[in-house]
Amino acid sequence: MVRPEIVLAVALISFLAGFVGVVLILWNKRWSARSLHWGIGFGAGLLIGISLLEIIPTAIDLATEKAMAFVLLGFVVFFLVEKFTLVHHFDRKGDEGYFHFSMATFVALCIHALLDGIVIGLGLHFDEAFGLVIFAAILFHKLPLAVSVASVFLGNIQRRKAVFQMLVFTLATPVGLVAAVVLLRDLPEEVIGAVVGLSAGIFIYLGATDMLPEINHPWHASESGEKDEKRPAGRWITWEPTVWVLIGMIVSYFPHLLLEGAPH
Repeated sequence: MVRPEIVLAVALISFLAGFVGVVLILWNKRWSARSLHWGIGFGAGLLIGISLLEIIPTAIDLATEKAMAFVLLGFVVFFLVEKFTLVHHFDRKGDEGYFHFSMATFVALCIHALLDGIVIGLGLHFDEAFGLVIFAAILFHKLPLAVSVASVFLGNIQRRKAVFQMLVFTLATPVGLVAAVVLLRDLPEEVIGAVVGLSAGIFIYLGATDMLPEINHPWHASESGEKDEKRPAGRWITWEPTVWVLIGMIVSYFPHLLLEGAPH
């Protein structure tokens, strides 16, 4: 059985990761594109690496080969959710990004965050170390996502409403985590494997089709703190996000080494 202090610590850190967005809204601030690209790049590499190295093999251990069908299902379902709600869709003109925000988008984001918490909770029930690995991958995805969502809220809705919706989004992951630990602890291993496989498909979709393309968008030196607003970013700055993707993938292998051979 998972220790209560682990659950509380993970729930608190998850909340604080999302609360970054609330702070940005209250301060009416946006992170620089350069900093956001670093976070997105590292998060994408970590999310993809941990999904392939740890989450999918564990799902197969729990639900045999049927887990791969759920990996595919997770990928397809989130593709359709994004297609019909425009969760991460940007239409760019020059240097500007325009986000088509709607209530359906907000609901989809909250469901996504809730599912993150449920997957962490089920992972902790199966094995604390495995659950913490999933949590680490989600955390480095949630931080840049919270920053991006906060920026979107600032540009689309009033500040009071933005703070409320950001708080709901922030609370979704801890709520999903606690609900999974309290209500879903007696699920059969095959069901846990199916849910874990489903999450792996979603994580791979997010990392490969949302986060990686986003770091390839051009941006100006002014976004990295340079004075000349029209001068494009240098070659190294252009390659920085790619380097962070590779670092994220390398880092994702360390939990695999630590968990290899550990009893589940």
